[in-house]
Amino acid sequence: MSPVECSFRPMACELNYLSNSDGSAFLKQGDEGQLIRLFINKTCESALLTSLHPSTMIQISIEELEDNGSLLACILNSSCLALINSGLAMKYTFAAVCCMIDEESNNIILDPNTLHLKKAKAVFTFVFDSVKKELITCQSNGSFKEEELLTSIKKCREAVHHIFEFYRDMVKQYATAI
Repeated sequence: MSPVECSFRPMACELNYLSNSDGSAFLKQGDEGQLIRLFINKTCESALLTSLHPSTMIQISIEELEDNGSLLACILNSSCLALINSGLAMKYTFAAVCCMIDEESNNIILDPNTLHLKKAKAVFTFVFDSVKKELITCQSNGSFKEEELLTSIKKCREAVHHIFEFYRDMVKQYATAI
């Protein structure tokens, strides 16, 4: 039998990655993780008043437990909630909304799950600030027309207030004094 030819992206692993756990591992395959990490880092950094924390490292640890679609938006929203919970001074909070354009109908679907995403011709994650609801950053996948992009931004901007309301409800629920 001849060995099967296959090619994997470069892999890196570190065992016992978390200090207070029975077992943990950090596994990276390829460079996609770096792009997501950079995207999250730049988004969080833009919201923080970093000048108030010179020579301070702020670390956000993310653990994916389940991916049922809209993962990047979920990661960004949980990162913002963690920053709010930390009490660090921020210029604004931010919220991410994921949407997709359906390949068959061209309908825009907010917060698509994994079944929806299988039929996507384009997927977007838009991040808005809490003050003016301005677009901070976006990530896209697929092919789309400029008009479809602008319509997607508009629909997500209209929907983002639901996420900011959720933030307020969480802060009220967990705050000892408002």
